[in-house]
Amino acid sequence: MSPSPSGLVFEIQRWCTDDGPGIRSTIFFQGCPLRCLWCCNPEAWCPAPVLDGGDPDHPLRGRRMAADEILAVAVRDRVFYRRSGGGVTFSGGEPTTQPDLLEHLARRLRAEGIHLALETCGHFPWEPSAAALGLMDLVYLDLKHMDSAEHQRLTGVPNPLILDNAARLAAGGIPLVLRLPLIPGYNDDPRNLAATAGFAAHLGGPPIQVMPYHALGAGKYRALGLDYPLAALAPPAAESVDGARQALERCGASLV
Repeated sequence: MSPSPSGLVFEIQRWCTDDGPGIRSTIFFQGCPLRCLWCCNPEAWCPAPVLDGGDPDHPLRGRRMAADEILAVAVRDRVFYRRSGGGVTFSGGEPTTQPDLLEHLARRLRAEGIHLALETCGHFPWEPSAAALGLMDLVYLDLKHMDSAEHQRLTGVPNPLILDNAARLAAGGIPLVLRLPLIPGYNDDPRNLAATAGFAAHLGGPPIQVMPYHALGAGKYRALGLDYPLAALAPPAAESVDGARQALERCGASLV
């Protein structure tokens, strides 16, 4: 690992309350190996800044930042982290696409006593990210579909590597929450819900967080000149979300 690496970040959001406990700053890494049909951050796909109209002086999102520059933002609200039980969350894109930067930031922030969380799609080679993963206080890992062929249709990649990494995290004692993005008509059927609960049980029972589908990223697709694949899909009704949660609980899952 370089003494002070730099990397591609497309946003740093402060005062977040949805990316882990308490008040947090969320660092969004550029680059992702998945192409989920419902992705709300398409500007993070490419491992390079996304340009506005091809103008290199006006990136739509994403820029190279030095680690010290990122850290200066991340530690700015440490007093609020401490008072609220919050901290810093690494998100994206996919943070493990830049393992050296991820580890460097995690070590520096951990030395400051800051709580660390990671949001990951789970599709990454283990060894390059193992050291950084071991520094996390909490990992959120997505389980988008338990059937590998269907997972590939929905995200562009199969799921064996994701399931294997989830098992490694659980076996290593790293606090883990499994996230299920609930996409109506795609992964909310009883069979997939039962398989998701069964996999959680196989791992020792990490809790599952149901994340209902939303279309808040649709405007980003228009800005990037892309068609939004699920433009005709409505978010699930509250009763449908409750039904999915109840189905998971009937199969023995604990929920966040």
